[in-house]
Order: sequence, then structure tokens, then C-alpha cells
Amino acid sequence: MDYITVSREIDATTGIENLPIRNIAFLGYARQIDRVVVHTIDEIFYMRGTLKYWQNALDSSGYNFATVDRTNVVNLDKIVIMDEVYRVAYFTNCITKTSKRCTFTKVNFNKVKEKCALSDIKMLVIN
Repeated sequence: MDYITVSREIDATTGIENLPIRNIAFLGYARQIDRVVVHTIDEIFYMRGTLKYWQNALDSSGYNFATVDRTNVVNLDKIVIMDEVYRVAYFTNCITKTSKRCTFTKVNFNKVKEKCALSDIKMLVIN
């Protein structure tokens, strides 16, 4: 599995397309629309299912995703900066007001930080 099928709109009015999994920064669940929201560095897509289902599917396919709070699953390979004060991950080297970010619980932030340190994932930790 190298691609997942997503739509650009909540109701898929313009159809579906294949998104390379390597482009995913994180997945979030939006309860109000009952969709998994797929975040890349600069785009948002939608798909059906649960976060647990998609994390299991992606991990079973050899990708490196982790649950970081109740509504977010992050692609560990895409994290560039981790802010220890606010427990937020960023996916680019330059942080701006519009930078894509993913929030963590304190426990999961520490787990991900440790897991990334044990692997060869390079990142900057701000504290």
C-alpha cells in the first residue's frame, strides 16, 4: 500500500484521488463531520473510517504512525520540530502562524520524543 484514497471535499463531490502515504503529516478525526481529516504539509483531504483503523492499516503496511491524542495520529517520519512547552509537532523547518501543527498529550509527547530519539529520526526539540 503506497497510496490511500481520499477526497478534497467532505462529501467527495469532485470525486476521489490517490494520495501517496509518504505525503501525510498527520490524520485527525473531526467528529462534527464524521470524517478522518488527512493533513499533508499544505493540503487537507477527507476519508471515511476511524483513526484506529487507519493507524493499524498504515503501521501494518510498514509506515511509522503514532497516536498522539484522542483525535490525532502523526506520521513520525514527517516531524521536523517538536515544541516541548506547548507539546506540538511541526512538519517544516520554518515555523509561521500558518505552519501545519499537531498537538500531543504530555504522555504521548514524551513517548514520541523517546521513540524518535531511539530511531534515526532527526528533529529539533524546543524547550
